[in-house]
Amino acid sequence: MGWLAIWDGRKLTHVARDARRAELCEGTIRFEMHLRGDIQTPVILWQGRTGTARDLRVLARPDGTVSFEHGTSIVETQPGFLLSGEPLHLHYSWSRLGHGGQLVLKNLQTGAESTTFLSAHAPRELAEIVPETPGPMLSVSYAGVANHALPDIPLPGLDGAVKVATPDGPVPVARLGVGAKVLTRSGREQTVRWIGKSERMARGSDAPVLLRAPYFGLFEDILVSRNQPLLLSGCEVEYLFGHEEVLAQVEDIRRAGAARISLAQPVVTLHHVLLDDHDCLMSGRSALASNLLADVLAAEGKSTARLDQADRQSAWPMIDRPSAQAWLEMLSQNRPAAA
Repeated sequence: MGWLAIWDGRKLTHVARDARRAELCEGTIRFEMHLRGDIQTPVILWQGRTGTARDLRVLARPDGTVSFEHGTSIVETQPGFLLSGEPLHLHYSWSRLGHGGQLVLKNLQTGAESTTFLSAHAPRELAEIVPETPGPMLSVSYAGVANHALPDIPLPGLDGAVKVATPDGPVPVARLGVGAKVLTRSGREQTVRWIGKSERMARGSDAPVLLRAPYFGLFEDILVSRNQPLLLSGCEVEYLFGHEEVLAQVEDIRRAGAARISLAQPVVTLHHVLLDDHDCLMSGRSALASNLLADVLAAEGKSTARLDQADRQSAWPMIDRPSAQAWLEMLSQNRPAAA
């Protein structure tokens, strides 16, 4: 299972060898695009190629409504949801294995969002979901079709080549397995409880970030997801937040030079590590948070209602983007080379 096709703008840049024969009992479509100008009639944002009622179809209407149709599922946003020039993010996952599906529509400019859980359904053939060439009223940033179901907000993760500290020395994450021992920020030797991996379309909000050494205490450059939490410390952290250490998402502390979005490959495989207790893996002197059990279960569509608090909450406070930006500003004033 993987990404069957990826478009950069209007250009098809990635096609899986077995795309036409791929099993489609589960799948995901993600795209980001916007209207080039005001429209007087409905504009097709995405439509399958079979010309039948089974085709997936997404429309933008003149009143700002976005309409979605696939099989028996019909969803419409409120009027004014999407206007000219505003970027639309669509995430659609489906399954006929009993898990149902999910449709997420986001206006990335206004913050308007619509999430709908759908009944079990899946296309019979790829032509039902692979779109025709977009019309002149559309500007496409990226789009992709996969034959595995993904959550709209994926798990934080690390590229398999990222080396983490173990009792036997640094080991690439891809070589870790259940039961492996790692050395953590808390000073403890912990056991890997679960390890998973996911194939991501390295475009849009899923594009990974390359953290560059020697920033962040790294000994070498590493590739991580944009929502990977990184542990921050120092006098600026204690002054601003009242804690010696806090977690911040990589995307929220990304600055030119120290970190940049990587579009080198259309697809990346990220690894996810769950320990006995929430902690940070060490790569050089950089502390990278392990995954929370609650997040792992939520990404699989499972209930987290019966989990203990320790499996729901990170071991360190997590700061939001405005707080992370305040830390960056103070760091640039006090230690320009570090920022």
